[in-house]
Amino acid sequence: MDYLFKEMEEFAELNHVPIIKEAERKIFKDIIAKYKPKRILEIGTAIGYSALLMANCGEGIKIKTLELSTERAEIAQSFIDKSPYKDDIEIVIGDAGENLLSLDKEEIFDYCEPHTCDFNHELGEQNSQRI
Repeated sequence: MDYLFKEMEEFAELNHVPIIKEAERKIFKDIIAKYKPKRILEIGTAIGYSALLMANCGEGIKIKTLELSTERAEIAQSFIDKSPYKDDIEIVIGDAGENLLSLDKEEIFDYCEPHTCDFNHELGEQNSQRI
């Protein structure tokens, strides 16, 4: 996976795509390793770097990642397809607020990324308990 992460880091730098900063990666991976989530909801896929980083932190992690941009989602999918996690990461294209409302009410996530995930105002108090 190191080769793929390096390729993605170079792509992100050349194309001015924000990805998790190098200084934050260890902390981020430590959080995933400590809590061992099995179902992760990510808001904002970009090029799929964080999703792959999370998937690479443990076994059996399933990630649903929401991305507004079709172009970015296609780029992310191309990177994800090069990884052993292509069956574990699902990209949903469209507005995150709308996609959050359309999630299966029975779908439970153990972790939500980014670090500040407060969608109570979007979902209402009752629905926000699912996240």
